[in-house]
Amino acid sequence: NETFIASHREALEAFFAFVILRCPFRRIYSAFMDKFVNMDVQSWELHRITQFAIHPHDFRFADFVAMLHNPEILHFNPHWMPQSAFLLLKEYDAYYSVEAFDACAQDLQARIGLDVLDARTLTGHATSAFEKVDDGEDYAKMSALDILCMKKEGKLPSERALFTDEMKAAVTALYRQDIELYTSHFGAENLLFETD
Repeated sequence: NETFIASHREALEAFFAFVILRCPFRRIYSAFMDKFVNMDVQSWELHRITQFAIHPHDFRFADFVAMLHNPEILHFNPHWMPQSAFLLLKEYDAYYSVEAFDACAQDLQARIGLDVLDARTLTGHATSAFEKVDDGEDYAKMSALDILCMKKEGKLPSERALFTDEMKAAVTALYRQDIELYTSHFGAENLLFETD
């Protein structure tokens, strides 16, 4: 949305600056479920920039994580670009997490009178309405089309079911700075997985 983008000067002159962060593991899960399982425009753009390597129907979470090792792909789209790349300030007045969104909304209302509307359910991006499945299946290697079929039945692989140990390690390395930023404000216990 290009409507409410502050200039650097406006951002630096703000009387109250805040940022909302998300657990990097949950963020990558969400990006895959929303952009690739739903075969949104981003899945077709990635298909094009990878010179049609893997058709979006056949694209798997394992493929996505592997492709993120390419810096051009890691920084290609704001939905999976490291969150630390978006920070304009060295310090903010307040740090919030998506995982405690209700508390964030209440605090912003109390501090600055800002009414925050959680629009995830309105836009169809939320995964909370689905039954989360973790039955030992290797969902990381399941195609986006097969997961979309699950979704149509009201089910999705759980966040934990999508990550193999190899992918946890890869995401930890790729998003190290984001993990450190997140844990410095919210603690490691709020991450989906423990990291070293």
